[in-house]
Amino acid sequence: MRTERSSACKPLLYSFLLLAGLMLLFAPQSFSDKCRMSFASAFQRPLAVGTDLSVLLRGHEQSASVVSDSQYRRLRNFQANTALWLREERQKVEGLTKLPGRTVWGGTSFVVADIITSTMNKTCGELLINRGKEDSLAEGQFVLGESSIIGTVHSVGSHVARVKLITDPESKIPVSIANLDVGRVMKGIGGHSATVCLLPTKYKIETGDIVWARKKPGFLNRSLIVGTVGHCKSSDESPSTWEIIVKPSCSIERLNSVTAIVQGPEGNTEHAKPEYSE
Repeated sequence: MRTERSSACKPLLYSFLLLAGLMLLFAPQSFSDKCRMSFASAFQRPLAVGTDLSVLLRGHEQSASVVSDSQYRRLRNFQANTALWLREERQKVEGLTKLPGRTVWGGTSFVVADIITSTMNKTCGELLINRGKEDSLAEGQFVLGESSIIGTVHSVGSHVARVKLITDPESKIPVSIANLDVGRVMKGIGGHSATVCLLPTKYKIETGDIVWARKKPGFLNRSLIVGTVGHCKSSDESPSTWEIIVKPSCSIERLNSVTAIVQGPEGNTEHAKPEYSE
């Protein structure tokens, strides 16, 4: 019996709510404002409790992310000191990368030359440049491209010179790898590669390690980057030594100009002993 009454009341209740909604929809604004104010007055306390709870929760969330004044100052000072240190280090790096643009570098001067012709294949790697004896160039001087060693002056005329690239099969320059203070000879193997010989496998070498051209009295007064290790494995002929392939650190074939390092009189010690071994 109760179920039948409940089923009969549902349509009546729905009709009543629909009629009340329509009346409120078309009622004057003054009447709807009175209804809204009455509702707010009747439920003022429950609404206030909800608002206070929301503010309290939000305050806990903010307190978790806000630091004290002293901690803020410490963080601010640390950030300022770090920014200054980074700026100073960046200036040092920029000074090194702009090395060829400087007039004097530890008793050394630099001569910028345009490339007249270039030959790069498996049997030869050479550049012909428009500077010579009249510009203080001499055989054996190192040549830079993009601030890295790319070769040495091979022969010199009055106004032209021939540069032997590090990839030329006749090229041999003293090098060291990564942080190892072990000198070895890097030989060109043609194309766009060179190889480092006779380095024992007891030394840890990895692909990507930097290869440095070592100091050479009278020609280079500090080590400079020459390339990176492109491939290394134990030699098939001598398993106790590395077989290391070196890739130049710049795209030599894309260069339009190079810079010859002319060692000044201060660092000219022709009879000093070389810092490498075959």
